[in-house]
Amino acid sequence: MKNKTITIKSIIESEFINADILEITNELKQHQLYDFINSCLEQINLHIKQKNLSHNRKGILNVAPIGVMMLVKFNEYFRELSKNGEITEKEKLEYLLGNIMKRLLIQVVKVVPKNEKQAQLKHIVSGLTDACKLYQYDFEKLSEFLNTDDMVLELYASLESSESISSSNNSELPGLILKHDSTEALNLLCTIFKKEQITEEVDKIKLLFENPTENLAITFNENKKVHTLQFLAVLKNSGLISYHHCGGFYQVFSCHVKNFDLNFLNGKTPQKRIDAVRKLKGWFAQEEYFENQLRQIIDLRHSA
Repeated sequence: MKNKTITIKSIIESEFINADILEITNELKQHQLYDFINSCLEQINLHIKQKNLSHNRKGILNVAPIGVMMLVKFNEYFRELSKNGEITEKEKLEYLLGNIMKRLLIQVVKVVPKNEKQAQLKHIVSGLTDACKLYQYDFEKLSEFLNTDDMVLELYASLESSESISSSNNSELPGLILKHDSTEALNLLCTIFKKEQITEEVDKIKLLFENPTENLAITFNENKKVHTLQFLAVLKNSGLISYHHCGGFYQVFSCHVKNFDLNFLNGKTPQKRIDAVRKLKGWFAQEEYFENQLRQIIDLRHSA
């Protein structure tokens, strides 16, 4: 396990480009949150140190309770700001603390061995989910607050091509599931991928549906980024496709397509990027076109 101390400074430097560290720390001190966050980080670092010194280094870091305390503390403070009518300050602080929490989770997951990353992430998210239920928080708002899509995408991007955020079972890489009863459906879907010039590597597309055991390093056509994202958006909404061993449809492509998050998502969350391409001129015509393409697969069910 990597022995790197997590500090407020390291979080700010990693999360905010060209950030004024003094300005941000002063903001946290103004709201009397700096010392609290610092104490939480000290406890997390203590857990990391104890695990490094332990003879038995296996098992997750039990840091979820600390994450829960941070979530509760921040949410109660946001409620106070809302009650006092300080909405602008609340929104500003939500952005700041959400990104700090996201970066903290990334740094915690990064310090554990690769075969423990998925279990560690699930441990933390499970604790935060329980907190949402007990304190009646909105889980969707928690996901927005932590920017979980960006978090998972970055964790995938930080790994070598042969690694994944998975358990020690190498078969548990992200993959796709085709919800269709025709044996010709997958071949037809791959034909569409090639016909629409999304990728020539249709053999690798097929492997996405066969419980991939390694990073497939698929090359998508970077000259047709918007076209590709619009197709994926329609495919996702078609009901034909599901996914496994990850938290979302686009995470499969982030893991297996070269430079997907950088060149296709432009560093944004999948939702924000897809919302952007939906707003482009001609979206509805393109959506109808792709729906007609995919309807060929749906119709196979009746002729198979």
